[in-house]
This record gives sequence, C-alpha cells and structure tokens, in this order.
Amino acid sequence: MLVAQRELTERLFWLYRLRWLAASGIVGLTLGAVYVLHFRALPLPQLIATGLIVVAYNALLLAWARAVRSREGAVPLGLAYGMAHLQIGLDLVALTAVIHFTGGVESPLGLYLVFHMVIAGILLPPGAALFQAVAASLLYGGDVLLEATGVLPHYALGFAPPAFHTSPQAVYPVLALVSALYVSVFLATSIVQRLRRRERELSELTERLEREQARTQAAYEQAQAAQLMQLRYMHRVSHELRRPLSSAASLLRVQLEGYGDHPPDEQTARMIQRALSRLQQGLDLVVDLLALSTARESPLREPRVWMDLGNLLEQVEDEHADAAHHAQVALRLDLEGHLGPIWAQPEGLVTVMRNLIGNALKYTPAGGQVTVTARQDERATYLAVSDTGISIPEEDLPRVFEEFFRSQEARHRDPGGTGLGLAIVKSIVQVHGGEIHANRREEDGTTFEVVLPHRYPETEEG
Repeated sequence: MLVAQRELTERLFWLYRLRWLAASGIVGLTLGAVYVLHFRALPLPQLIATGLIVVAYNALLLAWARAVRSREGAVPLGLAYGMAHLQIGLDLVALTAVIHFTGGVESPLGLYLVFHMVIAGILLPPGAALFQAVAASLLYGGDVLLEATGVLPHYALGFAPPAFHTSPQAVYPVLALVSALYVSVFLATSIVQRLRRRERELSELTERLEREQARTQAAYEQAQAAQLMQLRYMHRVSHELRRPLSSAASLLRVQLEGYGDHPPDEQTARMIQRALSRLQQGLDLVVDLLALSTARESPLREPRVWMDLGNLLEQVEDEHADAAHHAQVALRLDLEGHLGPIWAQPEGLVTVMRNLIGNALKYTPAGGQVTVTARQDERATYLAVSDTGISIPEEDLPRVFEEFFRSQEARHRDPGGTGLGLAIVKSIVQVHGGEIHANRREEDGTTFEVVLPHRYPETEEG
C-alpha cells in the first residue's frame, strides 16, 4: 500500500512541475505570437489571464498536497486519486479555454488534449481515465458547438477557410480528435496496467528471493557456528588426549628398555612394543587432529611475513635428506629461475611441504625419485611435488583431500597413517587463497600441484 501511495504521490508532484511549464508556455507563447509573430487576432488579455489562473490553482494544489503528505512522503491513496481527478479536470478546462481563444475547431492546440489523456492513463485506473476522456470530449465538443451556434465568439486565426467552424465539415476534425482521445486512453492504460503487473510480479519475486536469501544466510551462519563448535570440541579433546597418551608411551618405553635391573622377557617385550606402536598411531592422530582444527578454527593465527621461498624449500629438503637416504629414494629440488619473496605464513607453508614431501617419500619404493619444483610469474607461485611411487587410482583422485580418506594402496603400504595430512595441506593452501590438485603421472607416480596467488599486506583481507 505504501509503495502505491508513494508512486502516485511522485506522479502528482511531477504533474505540478509540468504545470508550471505549461503556464509559462501559455503566457510566453502568447506574448511571442502577438509581439514577435504579429498575430494581432489573438485575445491577449484572455490568454494571459488563463495562464495566471493555471499558476494560481497549481500553487494552491501544491500547497494542499504538501500539507496532507505524511512523514513517509506519501499522500493517502484515496485522497491522491481525488487530487489527480481534480488536477486533470482543471487542466482540461484551462486547455479548452486556450483552444477556444486560439480558434476553437481550427486551433492546432487541440492535440494537447491527447497528451492529457496519456497523463490520465498513467495516473488513474482505466475507468477513471475513461471518465476523463468523456469529460475532454464533452468540453471540446461543447466549445465547438457553442462557437458554431454563436453562443461563444469565434476567434479566427486564419488556420482554416472563413466560416469553417459553422460548416458541416467541422465535424470531421472533431470526430478525429475525440477518437484519438479514446484510443490514447486505451493504449496508455493498457501499457501502464501491463507495466504495473510486471512490477508487482517483480516485487513479489524480489521479496521471495530476499526471504530465501535470509533463510539461506541464517542456515549458513548456523552451519558455520556448528562447524566452529565441532572444531573447538575436536581441538579440546585432542589436546586432552595428547598428555595421557604421551605419558603412557613414555612409561612403556621405560619398561621396554628395562626398568632397573629387570629387563622384560622376549614375549613381554613384543607385547610392549605392539602396545607402544598402537599408542604412537594414536599420538600421530591426535597431533594431526590438533593441526587440522587449528588450521580451520583460526587460520590467520600465525601472522604473515615476507619470506624467502627458496630458503624455505632448501630447509625442508635438508630435513628430509636423511629419510630419503634411508629409503634409497633420490630427493631433487628444482627451482626454475629466480624466486622472489612471498607474503605468507612460514610455518603453514613448511607444514604443506613437509606433508607433501613426506608422503612422496613414504609411498615411493627404493630406487625411485621425488622431485620438488617451484616457479613464479607475475600472478602466482607454483609448487609441485612429483614422485615415482604408487599411483593413486583415477577414481580416488577427487577424494584424496577428504579427512581420513586413504586409498587401498596407501593403507597397504602404510597401515598406520591417519588420513589427515592432505586435508591439513588443503586447509593451509586455502587460507592463502590458493588451490591444490592431485594428478596421476603418465608413468608410475603422482604429482601434487599447489598454486598460491600473490597477495600483499595492503590488499590482504582478514
């Protein structure tokens, strides 16, 4: 309702502004026609008076509209329609007077009645606009009839043959203009009704979309809150489990090494070793859970700094040199061109490379090779870790970054893995706004590719 009130009020005030222009036109054109074009037959006082009357009632109507307008800037709907009727009616009377003073049926200004019918079709419902068309027809036809019968004087301006206003031929322009009034009302109301119907449909659709968006946003926030609670719970539980598991593992190592002067017998040592192995698997799982929850709960906890990527990669290579030597796997670092500094989390990138290189060494048999490559362009840094080890089946590639997922070949080669390493890697890469992909090599092996777009302190979000 308020929308319709505001819309009609805006059109009323547009009509007020238009009427100022019309009144100025009546006065200005009359003066120009008389004093510039020398149309001495024009009744100057009557036309000037008509223009001043338009100015007067427009000022009164404008003051009335401003007085009844609400705080929301709208005139009550019923009153607005009444004001529209009154304004258009007064305008028709004033325009009929101008037509009368400029030649009646001979006046070219009769076409402006069509313009008023278009305004009526825009402002008013179809029935009300039709009423205005009837009123305009009666006013115009009445003026022509009264001039033809001599009741009103006829102001001949030379636009038609003498005595044309009293001839039967005068009925033709009258019929043409009256039919144009009804056609213009029909066309204007039809177009406006269609537009308003489309506006209502669009408004309803917009409201539905806003409601759906609000529900989706609420569901998303609820899911985010639930996920955050799960991560915090996982972090707390993992932290609490770590201490007793570490203590139990330490006690078992003491027993395995021989407490005092009484080393365990062979069977007891095997049982202790088996228990220690299970505890170590549990500890590995707890450590990975802590790392994953930390990366997802507070991804920007570690500040970003400018760091030398080449030095970082060489550091990680040195850390894995002994493991590569022990596994009889060649570990090769290939830096393509000069690597500039990048704005990143050092510990996060170290974790990414440790996991990728560690996995590659773990699943590459003796005699194989692990290659770490790095390059940069103006847009991003590209890292890749390729191995010649077991290949990930094609159907498992989309799932390798899922939590706890491990392919059958990986479980067979390393039964103690947690299945969280690649999930941790993906979380850290996403924190940096990057992407990671796993691809099968044409020969045996797998390649993990990391793309880190360049970001800078002044443009970083969060």
